[in-house]
Amino acid sequence: KLMPYNRLLIVIVWMTNFLHAQENVTTFGVQFKPVIPFNYLKAGDFQQKEDEVEYNISQKFGYNFGMLVRKGITKTISVESGLNFVQRNFLISINDNLYNFSDSTSVRIIGYELPVKGLVFIQLSKKWYMNASMGVSLDFFPSNVAAFDYDFLAFKAVRKNWVFGALLANIGYEYRTKESGYFYLGASFHRLFSNIYRARYTYFRKDGTEPQVITELNGYYLTLDFRYFFHEDPEKKNRVKKNK
Repeated sequence: KLMPYNRLLIVIVWMTNFLHAQENVTTFGVQFKPVIPFNYLKAGDFQQKEDEVEYNISQKFGYNFGMLVRKGITKTISVESGLNFVQRNFLISINDNLYNFSDSTSVRIIGYELPVKGLVFIQLSKKWYMNASMGVSLDFFPSNVAAFDYDFLAFKAVRKNWVFGALLANIGYEYRTKESGYFYLGASFHRLFSNIYRARYTYFRKDGTEPQVITELNGYYLTLDFRYFFHEDPEKKNRVKKNK
């Protein structure tokens, strides 16, 4: 099952080695990315009606945070990698039109990401830069998930694998200072190559029946990106020049 991801892993390892092969300065940073619900992406959202019961899954606000390392190759091209933690939050609900009854519960999905991206920068002024980037990621999911309202609702999601590949796209603006580091604001889209969880959605109806539906979650998400890259020590620049 992991064979399709072997090539992706090779690409990530190669790009990581490529980072170390460059002589330009490396910068380190941190990021925080709120996950924004966006129905047009169908990011795990699900709606289905069976036997007068409406089943709904909707993405709620989540978050992504982690550490970054960026290697400048030229004045306009960089490569970036890191390690991120991400929490996806979903609202699970039912609406029974026959009995005029509704209920809901919530579930969270925890994951870890190992991304690698290529970035292109356009200098807008002395300190302002615009960038666009594309890349890939290995996404890891440590466990299955479940949520219960013990009287009326049960939701169980089983991961289809423990690691998945994903496509990354990003655009944003960066403000660079010599003393205080780099400040970044942007937006990113994270699209997995396949669905990540198979979910069973059971409703314990008042008449004793237990209707259920089965669906899959794709895990797509959109984020607002806040990043900070630490100040680059001048001695590092001088050391790079000497090595040349």
